[in-house]
Amino acid sequence: MQPETKQNIPASPWIRMLAFAIDFFPILIIISIVVVTGTEVPGVDMQGGDQSEGMLLVLWVILLVAHILYLPYYLICWIWKGATFGLWMTSSRIVDAGTLGRIGLGQAVRRYIGLLASILTFGLGGALSLFNRRRRGLQDMFGNTIVIRQSRGPTGIPLFESDPDRPERLRQGGTYLERGRPFFLVDFLGSILSIFTKILLWNRKIGNRNISPETEAVIRDFTRRHRLTGVTVRLNQYSPRDQFECLEANKRMSGLIRCMYGVSEYIGYTFSPWRLFGSDLYSPTSNTVHLFSDLRSVALHEMGHALDFSRRAWPGIYALLRFIPILALYQEYKATRYAIAYFKETGDAEGECEAYRILIPAYGTYIAGLLIPLQFRMILFFPFVILGHFVGRSLASRVKQKKTGA
Repeated sequence: MQPETKQNIPASPWIRMLAFAIDFFPILIIISIVVVTGTEVPGVDMQGGDQSEGMLLVLWVILLVAHILYLPYYLICWIWKGATFGLWMTSSRIVDAGTLGRIGLGQAVRRYIGLLASILTFGLGGALSLFNRRRRGLQDMFGNTIVIRQSRGPTGIPLFESDPDRPERLRQGGTYLERGRPFFLVDFLGSILSIFTKILLWNRKIGNRNISPETEAVIRDFTRRHRLTGVTVRLNQYSPRDQFECLEANKRMSGLIRCMYGVSEYIGYTFSPWRLFGSDLYSPTSNTVHLFSDLRSVALHEMGHALDFSRRAWPGIYALLRFIPILALYQEYKATRYAIAYFKETGDAEGECEAYRILIPAYGTYIAGLLIPLQFRMILFFPFVILGHFVGRSLASRVKQKKTGA
């Protein structure tokens, strides 16, 4: 029998719920459509006082039918790999509760029956995992199974430490820089799909999916200068499993905010073709910087967000404040300021000019997108961008003149 070690522990209920959400993402979309549109179902009274009861009945039936249709998927995945796609994405798998080995067909069938029983009791069977040390639900008791998580080794290049275990490294404040594998067709299409932003900011390196060593070196230097901890920087990388570990390990962020805001963000990341449509951004819930543009100013702007959040006593609340437009603009201002300050401190006039030419017009897009009412946005959006280009290039011109005069 294998012992339950730090790398081999029972999966928590919220991780199992996330795995369920990933597996049932198409079904959840259907349920969302039913809830939002109030779709009428034959034989179910959706009007009058029974409307809420009818809606609940419809959702319960959809979930039950989905589990029945998923039977082959469940059995094949449980027996073959010990994990569905959702469990695999969260580094979890189903094993025999006694031996921690692979389960057989009989156990898989019994577990499936237990899963249906959990659905028939409106989820109460699954809720049993909240009340026992090994986090076993009714389905696990039927099949004599347990869901365990396995920590995986790091895949990136450490900025400070050698090679400790990834989740433990992040909890202890380690910082990693990771680069996605080159994939010419995907990267080429991703760069083409960034054409609007390239034109908007008038720079062909926006979203070019090819981060140079020079940009990487600036990221490293910025990180060392400010002693940023617990941050993962992804260079043109799509890695849902690693992203989940970053989300789980970010203990500075409230667990409630990670479960609500972070999980929804993670599901969107997982199911979107991120290498194609991904943009440069900072994810506060997982403390991760995603970069697709080979521009030092853009990289430092996103690292500036990470630095800004690292200096907040309540980063979770600070993340939620982004939903207030004026405060979102303040956060963008802070990140832009940190990027420009870095170039000034290092005496990099070329980098400072680039920052003005790229980040100031970008700030114009933030103002237009956040403050202007939707009905006027199409009319006023481009004037704000043009104004940003005028201001940014004027500031860059001053820096050049000062350098020439010196």
